[in-house]
Amino acid sequence: MKIYSQLAFGWKYNQDKHQAVIRKKSQIDFIISIIIAFLIIFIVAQFLAYLDKTIQSPVTGKAISFLNPFEIKAAQAANEEAIKMIQSHREINIVKGKGFTFEVGFKNLTNYSWTQKGAKSVDLKIAPPYSRHTIVRHQFWRDESTPAWLKESEAKPGWLAYYRFALEAPKQSGVYTEKFVLVNYSTGKILKGSEFEITLNVWDSESQFPKVQARSGAASQPANQIVAPAKPAPSPAKNLSVDDQGVVLTDQVLLGRTCLDLSVKRFRISTAVSMSLIEDCKRIGIDLTPNIYIDPQDENSGTNSLANPVQPLPPADMPLDSQFGSSDGPIMRIGLFHTMGPITIKANGSFKIKDQNNNILENISAHQIADFNYNFSTQTYIFNSSATTSYLRLIPDINNTVFEIISYESRPAWNPSLNDNKFLGSLEIRYAAQTGRLWVINELPMEIYLKGLAESSNNSPMEYQKALIIAARTYATHHYERQTKHANENFILDAKYDQVYKGYGSQVRLSQVSQAVEETRGLVVTYEDKVAITPYFSHSDGRTRTWSEVWGGNVPWCKGVVEPAGYNKTTLYGHGVGMSAHGAIILAADHGYNYEQILKYYYTGVALKKIY
Repeated sequence: MKIYSQLAFGWKYNQDKHQAVIRKKSQIDFIISIIIAFLIIFIVAQFLAYLDKTIQSPVTGKAISFLNPFEIKAAQAANEEAIKMIQSHREINIVKGKGFTFEVGFKNLTNYSWTQKGAKSVDLKIAPPYSRHTIVRHQFWRDESTPAWLKESEAKPGWLAYYRFALEAPKQSGVYTEKFVLVNYSTGKILKGSEFEITLNVWDSESQFPKVQARSGAASQPANQIVAPAKPAPSPAKNLSVDDQGVVLTDQVLLGRTCLDLSVKRFRISTAVSMSLIEDCKRIGIDLTPNIYIDPQDENSGTNSLANPVQPLPPADMPLDSQFGSSDGPIMRIGLFHTMGPITIKANGSFKIKDQNNNILENISAHQIADFNYNFSTQTYIFNSSATTSYLRLIPDINNTVFEIISYESRPAWNPSLNDNKFLGSLEIRYAAQTGRLWVINELPMEIYLKGLAESSNNSPMEYQKALIIAARTYATHHYERQTKHANENFILDAKYDQVYKGYGSQVRLSQVSQAVEETRGLVVTYEDKVAITPYFSHSDGRTRTWSEVWGGNVPWCKGVVEPAGYNKTTLYGHGVGMSAHGAIILAADHGYNYEQILKYYYTGVALKKIY
């Protein structure tokens, strides 16, 4: 019985073991079957995808989609991340080696804001591979493959994002095409829908340019103006027109152009410029609400009947006496700064860009941004869509226009939130061949120049302010009469070392300076009836120096004098010749001196004379 039980147990054990082996084998076979099935599906899918891209219909010439035979593109459209709304040029006729400025605008279709810098920045790059050489690269590009960053600091979803950059024509004539894309900086991903191309027709000279028929009433193109090629425009869709550059005028293009045109003007709300139009512009990223102008008469009457855009009004803090007249003195030319980089300028009023022969190259509207570059190798001035070998002059249509040099940083240490980059008068962008510098020059009348000086604080005694302004006017007049100090750089005085000039921002802040200018208008220091040179400095060590001690030679009115009583001796700060500012303040505040007495204390044997 015992033996039988052992045999029965052994048989049962072997049977269970055999069944376990069979079950394990079945599981392995099932897993292998699943793997094979996935491999078959993957191979078939890849094959169909290949066919989907390569096989074309013999009838339509379009690709036949096995995966989407009815060409349903909704999903594809939903994946687009950018759509090009505005492109300044399709093709460009240009002389070899010349440069020009190009602008393109994309609507942000992503779910995040594009930024100019940082992790979410979206950059404009050449189409990959990025390491390749492109023959249209300009020296102002951000790097070898990146022509531009986002123009604004941010473009939110649904907004228009603008990219403006310079291109340089190849050195050999011919037809060249370059492609560009938008790239997410942090991921390196190209945004779908962002690719576009630019075609350059490069010629040996302008005389070879195709002739372009000007539109009725349009002015002829100035020299070196980049124009569209004379070729048949692409066939537009039904009921759509084409402009003279071959751009199909779709609803999107027309809306974009309308909004851009309004963005440089101020206007009243009316049936012509309605709130619905403003909302449409906002949806494509152009906010016009800051440009709305409400006339007090309209408010009182409860109507907004005037539809025509109007010139922007001067800001409320604009001095009323800034209209230039003959009593404002001679025209001064002040070297503001020199630069190797691009210059970006706008103004609160319209102005003209002129060449050195006073020919009008372009009209710029109020608040419209104008970009300027200089090619140092070809000595070419590049602005917006034009290029010229002539230096450029920016002339306002009205005298109280304020220019703002957006690309210029001049922030006072005591308040970095301020930026003294605004100037009255005219501007000139000019290369100085003798020094190899590109200068921005401010041209304006003497009295307006003096109001922009920042040589004193606003709370200094008024008689001191008057003495200082007369000394500054005399110093400037002396150099105006000679025009030799900066002759090799085409201006009379600079804004930093000769006299500290900060322009319109300083004029608004330092109202005491403007008052001193007005109350001494045209007064200068003379010696033997000739305009004297009147140096001044901050403070002395107790006495001023004679001219000969510091610079040699003999200037009889610049003799050394002892500082007035009450002057605390300090370290000499400045050259020490002429009027000591600290001593002059003591004479005005503690000794009751007026401006004439102060000037005659520091400049020996002089007189004052009103010259205009």
